[in-house]
Amino acid sequence: MEGDGEVIINPVQNCSHCESGDCHETSEGTVCYCDEELSLAPDGVSCINST
Repeated sequence: MEGDGEVIINPVQNCSHCESGDCHETSEGTVCYCDEELSLAPDGVSCINST
């Protein structure tokens, strides 16, 4: 089956600035995720021990 020429483009987030390499987009911008038992540091990119 031939397509009608439309292309769907999904933007890929670049989370390389996040220590964990994982992030998501919010209305305020990109927010980094941290692994379990870690919290996002005040710098917004590093993860620190939350215990």
